[in-house]
Amino acid sequence: MKTILCYGDSNAWGFVPAMATRYAPDVRWTGVAAGILGDGYRIIEDSISGRTSVYEDPCVNCRCGSAGLGYSLLAHAPIDLVILAVGGNDLKFTDSDGSMRGVARLVDLVRNADAVYDAYSPIFPNGCKILLLGPTVFSPDIPVKRPGHALAGSAEESTKLSEKYRRVAEEKGICFLDESQYAYPSDADCIHLTPEGHAKIGKAVAEKILEILG
Repeated sequence: MKTILCYGDSNAWGFVPAMATRYAPDVRWTGVAAGILGDGYRIIEDSISGRTSVYEDPCVNCRCGSAGLGYSLLAHAPIDLVILAVGGNDLKFTDSDGSMRGVARLVDLVRNADAVYDAYSPIFPNGCKILLLGPTVFSPDIPVKRPGHALAGSAEESTKLSEKYRRVAEEKGICFLDESQYAYPSDADCIHLTPEGHAKIGKAVAEKILEILG
């Protein structure tokens, strides 16, 4: 059995656009991927709406990705693959360069997890493998449709994230998948994915997992 930890934000959590409810397990992309992979693989979902890479939200608790990462890795070890699916929320606090540095920091924490988090047994007994996902973009309509949202001014910057994340993956020698090539946000809220988007990303992620672990 291969154990895969998905450490993500609202689109990995399965946020229903404009509803703030959650898609059913078999609809969100993690569940789609699990269904394709079958019994030999276990995908653990650890995702929170609003999660950043390394940035603290002064208004909402428990959203800093780096602060929660160690708990997740230690709780779910041993792990074969970590999927990092965060970054879009960073644009509430920084630009795409800042987000790139944030996800690079997460990658380093995962790769050095045994030492950083004082693990009593290896977190990655078969070697540390990481899949970094490039985030989907925000709709350019977001300033008009959601002018008061914290991400309303970040649509253009969001289009730069995936290419910068790809650069991180290449520099760190880890795997990469660009979600923005498979899905686009719903017109309902300009940020979150439709069921169709989840299905496409889930299929792409499953194929990538088989490439990495198969």
